[in-house]
Amino acid sequence: MTTMTQPNVSVQRHSRRRIAMAALIAAAATGLVDAFIGIIALALGAKVTLTLSPGPDVAFAVIASIVGAFGWTFIARRFSNPRRVLQIVAPVVLLLSFIPDALFAAATVTTTGWAPVAALLLMHIATISLALATYGTVIPIRKNHSSAEGGVPVERAVPITAK
Repeated sequence: MTTMTQPNVSVQRHSRRRIAMAALIAAAATGLVDAFIGIIALALGAKVTLTLSPGPDVAFAVIASIVGAFGWTFIARRFSNPRRVLQIVAPVVLLLSFIPDALFAAATVTTTGWAPVAALLLMHIATISLALATYGTVIPIRKNHSSAEGGVPVERAVPITAK
């Protein structure tokens, strides 16, 4: 009888129900917080704009939460070190989400002021923060098996018995 070893490649699986639950929780939380930020901004004197009104704010928060849940799951399933990938991807996504705000600011700051732009920036930060916290709780990613040097993943050998 010969014993061989094969690397244990563990693919993390999350049920569709957990992914949907994470998206729903994140969508509800971000929708409420974004609406609250928008209401506070309007109460403080920000002018109503197309991008600073409860309907579009909540709708975009819900869409972002759903897309984010699928992105989180994709990264958790496809990468050997999903935590490291998320440490890079999440800030990049946040910075990319500021591009429409910058374009909006350039187009409207002379008529609406900076308050709507500041509110939108806060909404983006709140959305990604709440979404990441929700995904990390509801659809957690695996811990890496790393060596003592530099956190390089180590494949664990699983014996295969040939007959």
